[in-house]
Amino acid sequence: MPKKHLALFFAIFFISTLAFASSATILGGSINYTSRTMEIDIAYPVLIDGTNKKAIQKINNTIKRDIDNFYNYFLEYRKHYIPKGRPGFQGNVSYVIEMNEKDLLSLTITYYEYTGGAHGISEQIGYTFELSSGNRLFLKDLFKTDYPYNDILKEQVVQEIVQNSSDYFQDAKDHVLENDFSFGSFYLKPNNLVVYFGVYDIAPYYLGSPEFIIPKEILSEGLIIDF
Repeated sequence: MPKKHLALFFAIFFISTLAFASSATILGGSINYTSRTMEIDIAYPVLIDGTNKKAIQKINNTIKRDIDNFYNYFLEYRKHYIPKGRPGFQGNVSYVIEMNEKDLLSLTITYYEYTGGAHGISEQIGYTFELSSGNRLFLKDLFKTDYPYNDILKEQVVQEIVQNSSDYFQDAKDHVLENDFSFGSFYLKPNNLVVYFGVYDIAPYYLGSPEFIIPKEILSEGLIIDF
């Protein structure tokens, strides 16, 4: 029988001391599963304090829903696709808090799975929330309605691709310049917007998810959210 161990461990790594809270207190949660053929190791953030309790719960629900989907997907994969007795399948989730101030929480969660072959595959998901409301912010939400942020981001990203062309696929620039291409994957750091691509989108596997840091000043004319 598979041995299932499900636990929630908490370790405070950030405590806000501001009189008017514009950041959140965050704990670390974990889910672990071990069987003869599979190992799942999941770490995810749990907010326990912020400007609005309902907003904090809303953020936690959004994150935990995606965590649970990954966990359940792996259990189903084990049930239907893993040959009996074949070991070595792994699922791993880790996260990084990129920004926790100015009423904004921005983080990345990386989902990794190995189900056979030369190597596993990772997917990085960026989450940005408004702490006071609990709403998840998407890239368009950062800018004025008519601001051409996508064109400006394309210009900045293509410039870096050209400067470091040996790191990217030959058609990386063309991929970004396609008329129907629009940026969606991002996260925030203080004073910087970071846009990124998936594994194999524009570069070899060893580069992971290529990231491009865009200083806030370049976008300042169109921003309606301060970071």
